[in-house]
Amino acid sequence: MMLLAMLTLAARLHALTGEHENFVETYDRYASGRPRRVVVAVNLERESAGELLLVRLPDDDDGRARLLDRQAIDDRPVAIRFEKLVDRKDVIVDLFVHHPPRAIVDRVVGNRLIRISDEYTDDAADLDGDGIREIISSYYIGPNHCGGGDMSPSILRWNGRRYQNDGRHYVAFADERREYENKLSASKHYVVHLYGRGKALLDNEVMTPGKVFRTTEACHVLAVKGAKGTWAFLEERP
Repeated sequence: MMLLAMLTLAARLHALTGEHENFVETYDRYASGRPRRVVVAVNLERESAGELLLVRLPDDDDGRARLLDRQAIDDRPVAIRFEKLVDRKDVIVDLFVHHPPRAIVDRVVGNRLIRISDEYTDDAADLDGDGIREIISSYYIGPNHCGGGDMSPSILRWNGRRYQNDGRHYVAFADERREYENKLSASKHYVVHLYGRGKALLDNEVMTPGKVFRTTEACHVLAVKGAKGTWAFLEERP
């Protein structure tokens, strides 16, 4: 039954997507249970790019689909899903980019698609407790001097229109799932930013959030312990 419904939906969208591979998710439904608006990510393989479509369907089984909005994507989409970032169902489109993995984020506002971030690598958390999740990006740069992978973490915050980098230069981050080791400089200053009720540790020593410090020229491990949902970010300053 579900397969038949998917085939029927694909047939109704064919006039908009053609023969291109596409990924469809239902954004909302009529009281009857039929899809009302769907979001479609179209893979334009020859152009190595894609499109994101917002489409409205009539409340029947074979009526014509109507295009509400169309947005260009500069890489090929490989999946589409919904997550709560700003709204209950923001649109996450995963792209055909391996190093690093990348996704874009859109809101559905009325009958329009609004791009709110070009940078999403699958981590988000409400760090400041305002009900809107911050985007936590962690791009892999290459091997580091400590035997692990060098990452470039950043925090993107909602400014009312888009997600924007908070402007801090982070060199490490940690949560309850992972710790991070990196080589720190004796000539730089550092400060730990802590979110959540747990504690931040540098080389197993509890750190005071917001306190600027210096350290030795060596590999150091940032970790957290305590309450679930705790995040720690190590900022480097001149």
